[in-house]
Amino acid sequence: MPNFDSVSDLKRILVIRLSSIGDIVVCTSVVRCLKLQLGIELHFAVKQRFADVLRDNIYIDKLHVMADQSTLHQSLKQYDFDLIVDLHRNLRSWRIQRALGVKRITYNKLRWKKWWWVNTGNNHMPPVHLVDRYFDSLEPLGVVNDGAGHDFFVSDQDRHGFRQKRKEYDPSPTQKYVALVLGAAHYTKRFPLEKCQELLGVSQEKFLLVGGPAEKELGEQLADSFPHVVSFAGRLSLHESAALIEDAQVVVTGDTGMMHISAALRKRIVMLWGSTHRDLGMYPYYGAEVVKHHHSRVDLGCNPCTKIGNASCPKGHFKCMMDQDVFEIKRQLQELVA
Repeated sequence: MPNFDSVSDLKRILVIRLSSIGDIVVCTSVVRCLKLQLGIELHFAVKQRFADVLRDNIYIDKLHVMADQSTLHQSLKQYDFDLIVDLHRNLRSWRIQRALGVKRITYNKLRWKKWWWVNTGNNHMPPVHLVDRYFDSLEPLGVVNDGAGHDFFVSDQDRHGFRQKRKEYDPSPTQKYVALVLGAAHYTKRFPLEKCQELLGVSQEKFLLVGGPAEKELGEQLADSFPHVVSFAGRLSLHESAALIEDAQVVVTGDTGMMHISAALRKRIVMLWGSTHRDLGMYPYYGAEVVKHHHSRVDLGCNPCTKIGNASCPKGHFKCMMDQDVFEIKRQLQELVA
């Protein structure tokens, strides 16, 4: 941990979190508190494909987008950073710090505790959210968690874009609805087609489906099968999808980036846990605000089988999702809608 003669001498700080959507959203409370409590010029380094997540963040003075590492290094060297806050803590972020030769603060990733739990079934993880571990690392700066949760900024333009597309595709564009998130970076975090069909088959609520181009065909298949379902998968930008979530009564989602965006927008969530687990520290986070939400999971001896998700179930059965009780999910959903 670096020593500081005077925190007041800090003028320009670089925050690093290169990927991905949910992980970047989880950093936003740190960004806000650094900016407001220290009054510094705040820069943020991120991979090009995820830069849009922070497009409208009012607490970032300059966003540095990494197309390739050497170009990013050269770009960052133009600035006289006083400190790096490394919220990624991998080889790439270490190389950035080494190239700039600047003091660095980072956090405890608890790699061995995660590895031990996933590989032995013995859980020694502390019962705290990742955000809390981020703020523990900022103690030398005197920066504290303000309790305001994550930030995700949806512009009026994005709201208008979503609502115009809803008029185009939705025959009843003023009806209240539930948002169902189809996509996830890893297969074992996604609610499978069969379970989506079961849930939609027992539910009476109107559903709007959220997803990217990869989920477009799945969304169309579900929308064709159920009259109370409209799919916007592959039809919206990231921020327009956030506008869809913002207008929803409840969000049903797996462990996805859209889940963290939903929490940032203070939405009620039915959280569907697959191969990961809430005790790994990446559950819906609302800060000090109390927002009613539910967790739906199947207790198995084999989960969590991963800390980030898998391309397939290691056991071949995928019971963590396939054994989810859609009637219990329906009950949780109706409780949150009421």
